[in-house]
Amino acid sequence: MHCLSIDYQCAPARERSQFVPDRSHRARLQFGLARTGGCVLLATCHRVELYFLGSRSVAEEYFFREANISSEHFVYYEEATEHLFALAAGLKSMVVGEDEILHQIRTAYEAAREFEIGTELHEAFQYAIRCGKRVRAETGISSVACSIATLAANRVFRFIKGEGNVLLVGGSGKIGQSVLGNLQAKARLTIFATERTHAFSATQAASNVFPVPYAERYDFLDRADAVVSCTASPHVVFPFEEVSRALLTPKNRLFLDLAMPADIGEGVGGLAGVRLASIDDFRAEAEENSRRRQSLASDAHVIVMRCLTEYYARSRTKARIWDTLPDLPSRHFLSERESWEKDGKE
Repeated sequence: MHCLSIDYQCAPARERSQFVPDRSHRARLQFGLARTGGCVLLATCHRVELYFLGSRSVAEEYFFREANISSEHFVYYEEATEHLFALAAGLKSMVVGEDEILHQIRTAYEAAREFEIGTELHEAFQYAIRCGKRVRAETGISSVACSIATLAANRVFRFIKGEGNVLLVGGSGKIGQSVLGNLQAKARLTIFATERTHAFSATQAASNVFPVPYAERYDFLDRADAVVSCTASPHVVFPFEEVSRALLTPKNRLFLDLAMPADIGEGVGGLAGVRLASIDDFRAEAEENSRRRQSLASDAHVIVMRCLTEYYARSRTKARIWDTLPDLPSRHFLSERESWEKDGKE
C-alpha cells in the first residue's frame, strides 16, 4: 500500500484546499484506480492523502488530473502502512492523540467501500482503525486536554453539572470559536454568544446557541451561570462596578477570563458567589497536560509497533495459506477467504 500525502507541515491551508475532492472528483478517482486495487482518499482540514495499490505514476496521473493542479509538496510513502497506523493513533496530528482523525479515517474508508477496493486496503484500514482505538483505550491520551479552549469548556461542564446558561463574549475569535464548539456539544446548556464588533454570525448558531448584541451583554449577565470572555479588546469588557450592579440574583457563578489584556475587571472575583479564573491559570494547566501527552505519545508509539507486528504476522500467515489452496474446490476457497475477512473486520 502506497500513499501520496500533503499536510499542514509541508503546505499552507490554501494550497491543501485545492486538493480536497468533491463527490464527482472522488468517484472518478475511485473508478480510475479500481483496476489496480482501488484507493482511499482522506481529506481533512490538516491533510489530504491518497492511499492506493499499484503504480505511483498512474495514481499521480489520475489524482492531479482530477484536481486540475499539481504540487511539489506531496510526500510519497512507498510503504504506507506504518504511516497509516501512526496517523490513526493520533501521533501525526497537530494536537497529539486527538480523536477526530480516527473518525475521519473511518469515514474515508467507508466512503471508499462504496467502490471496489482491494483486500489489502480493506485489511490495512480495518487494522489501523483498531490500532487507533486500542491506543486511546490503553493510554487515555485523548482525554488529556491541551488547548486553553477545551480546558475552559471542561471547567464550565464541571461547574454546571446539568442545565444552565453560559454567556460567551468574543465567540467569533479563534479561542471563542473553539470554546463555542466545545460548549455546543452539551445540549442542556443554553449559550448566549456575542463579540465586540457586534457581528456574530447567525450561521454559527446551533439549537442551543443564541447570538446577542455585544451592547446587551449586561442584560444576560444575571441569568448566566457561567461567563466566558475572550475578546481582543484593549479595554476591560466587564468592569467591577457594572458587573456588581448587573448581578441581582444571589447564586454561584463562574467567570473565565481568556483574554490578554484581561476582559474582567479587578475585584469581580471577590463578589459573592463568583469564582474567577484567568488565562494564566489555564495556560499552566495546558503546558502540564502537553507534557503528559508527550509522555503518553511514547506509550502510544509502542502500541502502534505492536499492532504493526501483529498485522504483518497475520498478513504473512494468510499469504502462506493462500499459496496452499489453488487445488481446493472454489466453494471451499471462498468460504475460507470470507471467514478470514469477517474475522479481520471490527
